[in-house]
Amino acid sequence: MKFMRKVMVSSMLALTTLAAPSVASAFPSEPITLISPYAPGGINDIIARMLSDDISNDLGQSVVVVNRTGGGGSIGASELARSKADGHTIMLGAMGPLAVTKLINPGIPYDPREFTPITEIGRAPMILAVNAELGISSADELLAKMKEQPGIWNYSSAGIGSPQHLSGVLFNQAFGRELVHVAYRGSGPSAAAAAGGDVQVTFENLPPLLPHIQSGRLKPLAVLASERMSTLPDVPTMAELGKELEVSGWYGFVAPANTPEATVEKLRGSILKAINNPKTEARFADFGIVRTGTTASEFGALIKTEYDRWEPIITSLEIEAH
Repeated sequence: MKFMRKVMVSSMLALTTLAAPSVASAFPSEPITLISPYAPGGINDIIARMLSDDISNDLGQSVVVVNRTGGGGSIGASELARSKADGHTIMLGAMGPLAVTKLINPGIPYDPREFTPITEIGRAPMILAVNAELGISSADELLAKMKEQPGIWNYSSAGIGSPQHLSGVLFNQAFGRELVHVAYRGSGPSAAAAAGGDVQVTFENLPPLLPHIQSGRLKPLAVLASERMSTLPDVPTMAELGKELEVSGWYGFVAPANTPEATVEKLRGSILKAINNPKTEARFADFGIVRTGTTASEFGALIKTEYDRWEPIITSLEIEAH
């Protein structure tokens, strides 16, 4: 009888194991929410929408992009932190919400280093641009004008703690000038503010700037990178102007803390297929984005490294969340 009971128990366990799907095979079981923590029209939003269809097709579930703007990306990141750790809510993050916003505002209800990293997908250098009506055609002219007329110069950014914001901080430090920071809810509104003359200067990635450059309302002056961009071959680098000033925006996917490893790898596989789509590859090149496609652990290391890189700068400059 004891033998029969053991056989029956073993058989029942075997059937249960066969009947219960694994986490990986069960995922995704419902539509996926992809948070873009910046406003529509900015590079983060553009990339999220560019990739969502391919990710959806590969996973067999719809991927719905939602914009949760404000707080330098912290509003969207806070929503991610509150979400269930099952892979059905993810975020396309950037340097702001995934590294420096917490340093600027320690009271925000998440720590970016605790998110589950999925993969970094690319990096894009910042570009210094001015309102074209100023008649400024070079960075040297801008610096001269700022020296002649101090105290009247503003620059827009995609939010407090964004690479756009910190580009201006480092610009002031490098050149001994005073650009006053004006934060907007994302890259699109920031670029539009400079193009419309609400501010004179902006630091931004190429996609939000490009239509305004093409329309003649913005003039690019310098690239904050070691090499010129193929899409803006006539625009010099900061190194050419005598200053080693490099800031790039980086972009990558994260999930809530403690998301299962199998789920993360399934998401990562679909995301890598999406960024390797030839059409996406071509658009990334047009945008000046260098594709990466890291492992989850490599992206997690980047988040921690960037957090450590900016902490002393933000502390010394006493950047505040206002």
